[in-house]
Amino acid sequence: MTPQENTIDRQPLQDEAFRRLDRLFDDYGGRIASLAADDTLDRVIRAKNAEIEGRDAIIERQMRALADQAKTVAAQKKELAARADVLRARSEKLKALKRSHATLTTTTKRLKQKATALRARLEKKRDLGYYVNKWLGRLKGKSAAA
Repeated sequence: MTPQENTIDRQPLQDEAFRRLDRLFDDYGGRIASLAADDTLDRVIRAKNAEIEGRDAIIERQMRALADQAKTVAAQKKELAARADVLRARSEKLKALKRSHATLTTTTKRLKQKATALRARLEKKRDLGYYVNKWLGRLKGKSAAA
């Protein structure tokens, strides 16, 4: 046997070994890659969760501010309603006073007219000529009757 015949062709063995190593590294490398990917995904998920939590905090602050504003608006509405009630009451009083004033004005006019008429009658009665004329009228009436 020659030394060349005694030697085994190493190339196919090396190829097979490399293929096995490639398969091993493919499986193992895939696992490592998936672990790395999982870690990367976890990092991305954590970052997104942090971003979402930040947005939630902002939304919560805004909602708190809106709730505070709603309370303020409700208090202002109550205050305005109370003021409106006071103004309505004043308005009703003013209307009643105006009606009363109108009634008093007409009553005053009537009373002034009556007072003027009564003064005129009183003036007639105070006038001496009134009594003289009245007396003369009676005398005429008696003489005409007789």
